[in-house]
Formats: sequence, C-alpha cells, structure tokens
Amino acid sequence: MWPSALLALLFAEAPKDLFERSEVVWAMVGLTASLIVGAVVIYAVDKWRKRADTGPSQADEAATLTSYRAMYEAGEITEAEYAVLRQRIADRVKKPAPAPDASASGAPAPTGARPSAAQQATTEYAPAPPANPSDPPPPA
Repeated sequence: MWPSALLALLFAEAPKDLFERSEVVWAMVGLTASLIVGAVVIYAVDKWRKRADTGPSQADEAATLTSYRAMYEAGEITEAEYAVLRQRIADRVKKPAPAPDASASGAPAPTGARPSAAQQATTEYAPAPPANPSDPPPPA
C-alpha cells in the first residue's frame, strides 16, 4: 500500500518532464551513488579475497626471516629455535614438486585426448599406410 501511495503522490501532478521534479532528480542521484559505492565495495572485497588466496609472498617470508635473524642476534631466541623457524620458512618458500603426469607414467591417455608434449617429443610415428595397396610407399 505504501509504494502505491508514493506513486500516486509522485504522479498526482504530472509535469511535462518528470526530471523537472527535484524529488526524482535527488532519488536518481542517490540511487546512482549507491550503485557506485556498491561496485567499489565489491571490487575491494574481490581484490582482498584474491590476495588472501595467494598466501604470503617470498618478500613477506624474507622479511619474516630477517626479523627472526634479528631476534636471534639480539639473544631473544636460541640457535635451535632460530633453526626451526628458518626451516619452517624454507619449507613454505620451496615449491612443491608437481604431481607426475599420468600420461608420462605410461598410463593410457583417455580416449579423445591429445598426446602431451612429452609424448609427442618421444613418440616416433610410423608413416601412414598408403590408401591404395598398389601405390608405392612414401619416401622416408
């Protein structure tokens, strides 16, 4: 009931141009501003989420290791604690070995799949047999 009453009030005096009414202009300005603010918030949240997914960079890890080194030199942590912390950071920085490709292990490729680059480089293809058996074989 409230929206219909608002519409009735808004259009009771129908001017020639709807945009001459200050209420309509301000409503459009407010709606446009709300949409822009919403888009900026969505963009900022998306960037924050993507940055959180990537994890710490190597520069962050280097800064952490530097702070641990300073703590060790200041005598705040022992050499054994420093070694453990340094090893943890080294393990995080090292890239895990990629999982072996199923096609490289000799397993048959799924039907319809193209051979991998490694298979193409190592597989020798025999020339196709001639379409007509009486044709001479192609030169090698």
